[in-house]
Amino acid sequence: MRSLLAAICVLGAGGCSVFDVPTIAFAEVRVTDDNNKDGVLNPGETAWLVVSVQNTGAGSVSGVRLTLSTTSQFATVETTSGAYCGMVMSSDTSCGHHEITVSENAPSGTPISFDAVAEDEDGKEWSFSFVVDVFASGAQPSIERVLIKDDSNKDGVLNPGEKAWLEVTVRNVGLSQLDGLKGVLVAESLAATIEDGEMYCYSVKPDAQSSCQSVAVEIGGAAVPGIDLRFRADFEDEVGATWSLPFSVPLSASGALPELQRVEVRDDDNQDGVLNPGEKAQIRITLVNHGSAEINGAKGTLSTETADIEFASTDPLYCYNLDPGKSDTCQTSSITVLQTAELEAQHTFKLVVVDNVGASWNLAFTLPVLATAAQPIVTDYEAALVPGKTAAVKVTLQNAGVSILNSPRLALQSKSAQIEVKETGPMYCGSDLDPWEITLCTGINVAVDSGVANGAPAAFNATVTDKQGNSWSFPLELTVGE
Repeated sequence: MRSLLAAICVLGAGGCSVFDVPTIAFAEVRVTDDNNKDGVLNPGETAWLVVSVQNTGAGSVSGVRLTLSTTSQFATVETTSGAYCGMVMSSDTSCGHHEITVSENAPSGTPISFDAVAEDEDGKEWSFSFVVDVFASGAQPSIERVLIKDDSNKDGVLNPGEKAWLEVTVRNVGLSQLDGLKGVLVAESLAATIEDGEMYCYSVKPDAQSSCQSVAVEIGGAAVPGIDLRFRADFEDEVGATWSLPFSVPLSASGALPELQRVEVRDDDNQDGVLNPGEKAQIRITLVNHGSAEINGAKGTLSTETADIEFASTDPLYCYNLDPGKSDTCQTSSITVLQTAELEAQHTFKLVVVDNVGASWNLAFTLPVLATAAQPIVTDYEAALVPGKTAAVKVTLQNAGVSILNSPRLALQSKSAQIEVKETGPMYCGSDLDPWEITLCTGINVAVDSGVANGAPAAFNATVTDKQGNSWSFPLELTVGE
């Protein structure tokens, strides 16, 4: 039932006054439950307006309902049925909640005017207007740090030629929450390539931080260490606010550092572990990583400028992966030392080590070419030399050296025109001779002229050669008729 107006006339000069007349007026408006929780209307977000009304008159008003509308192109009132405020006593306040949506295109600083109609249960209405301003988001992302993850050599820095993952951590230095933050990582330097730069960064409260999804980046092998690689992170939150943040990452040479730990001559023909003229051998190289980064897929190319050494193959030698502080042996390289190689000379070898991202290191070492350490000696010889007949000369050899004597052969040369060596080539003396091993050389026949007298001297020059072409000469003195 509508409230009755009661008029009381007070006798006297004061005349007559009217009381118990309620009046509903605008008190205040607050923004609540907006997307980024900053209590301010931002472009693109949905929020609730809490509109407070006050009874500035006397008496009370029952069943008050508040309806909100706007003619602004930048806002929409979603609550169309009106908000119930209930009974409003004299000098008391009450409120109504209204959901609104702000356009993404609303310029920062735009005032949005709202029209409000308060109606009580008896149908009495009171109208008023108020304005709420739109501001840019109070959130502000900044780049807190950038981590290099899962790079090829595990050193946590970008190197030429490698692939890595960039993890960007964002800090919200603003006053509002960042909701649904996502971004796209863009490489601005030509030396870096990003195929898919999308990253999701989640929600970030003020003065909090969040790590975005990692993004893969590839660095060109020709990139020069020492430059700064430029990137840009383009962010957007769920209400459409955008930020573009540049940052840079230094490009460094690999932190790996391969060095020569050991060089060995192996499987050489005479097994003495040194290079001798005419022999084949294997060079085995052991590398150690004295750096701070892993060497992945290392391989080395071995070469020398000397004409005395020939390589069986120019293919790279695989040295595998090397963790910091670890060592490993590369594949062996087969070489041949020419018979004409200069003795006692130091031959320089160059080893270029390259990892799987193209980082390279130049290493060098020297190896001498020495005379073989094998030393054949003649310990015995015999032959039954008779004028006018052919006889076999038997020579006993011993290896008095410290190296294997490979495939020794013996040749005889007569110093007398009346004694002829029938075999023109060297004769095989058995297999390899280990140090201090003895073998018998047989099958060398000589013919004695019939005019040679018994007791005449028969002098020979014996030449021993090995597989590599090394030779040693010995005089043999025999007597005809013995």
